[in-house]
Order: sequence, then structure tokens, then C-alpha cells
Amino acid sequence: MPLHLKPIALILLSTLASLIDPLPTQAQHQQPTQQQFLTQTITQTQPQIQGTSLPQTLTAKLLQHMAWRSFVPLKEVRIVRTEETLVDGCLSIAPPDVPCNAIGIPGWKVTIEARQHRFLYHATAQHGFKLNGLASISPTMTNQVLEDASWRSGLP
Repeated sequence: MPLHLKPIALILLSTLASLIDPLPTQAQHQQPTQQQFLTQTITQTQPQIQGTSLPQTLTAKLLQHMAWRSFVPLKEVRIVRTEETLVDGCLSIAPPDVPCNAIGIPGWKVTIEARQHRFLYHATAQHGFKLNGLASISPTMTNQVLEDASWRSGLP
């Protein structure tokens, strides 16, 4: 597998695994002083974001999470678009056959760029965020990962 595909393959696999048994994100275990540092860094390094503005603490957590998941340095991760939306109790990203509260929670769809790849998160101020892995992985990348998995396993 080409070297640049490995982080994306890991993101795809971890996203699929998170649908089965979500784990707490690294961003949820931050020390307040580190969070303040990240917020200040984000404020200084983020260009003007197209769309509606997110709370700075949520912005910092989203960027740090994407840097952590994609193995890309934080300074190379940026939010390129935000869109206000209403999400359900599962942040509109539910695993199959899992019931979610059908309530309208105000939130955002956040597009984040890590190097040349774009990822879509669903976020709310009160309930955190989730990576929408299926919307984030391009069809070309999905096919490459599946071809590699087929080759490695010997299955068609």
C-alpha cells in the first residue's frame, strides 16, 4: 500500500470500529491549561472559516482530534467550512439498528482539511462531536482500501 494511503486506511478502519463500540476521544481528557493553550494557538493560526462560527473550545477539540486521528501535525489541520444544522441524539451518525432520540439539537457540520484530505464532523456545543467517516472517505480511497484488504486477505 502506498505510504500516503496508510493514515486514510487507519481512519477508515477506526471509523468503522467506532460505529461498533465508541471510545472516548483523546480530546475529552484535556487539562484546562492545555485546552487554553490550544484555543490560543487555533485563534492565531486558523484563517477565516467559511460559514458560521463555532465556539473556540469546540474548534480546538475538533482540530486536535483530527490531527490525532490522521497523524498530521496540528498546524497542518484546518477548518475549511462550517454549516449550522439540527442533529438527533446520535449527532445524525447512528450505527445500524441503534435508536436515537429524534430531537433537533442545534449543531454544526464541520469540514476539516488535513493535508489534501477533507473530513466531515457533526458537532454540538453540549454533546461533543463525531467523525462522519462514511461522508469523509472518497469513493476512490474506499476502493483502494478494499482492494488492498482483498489482496492481503486473499479474498475476492
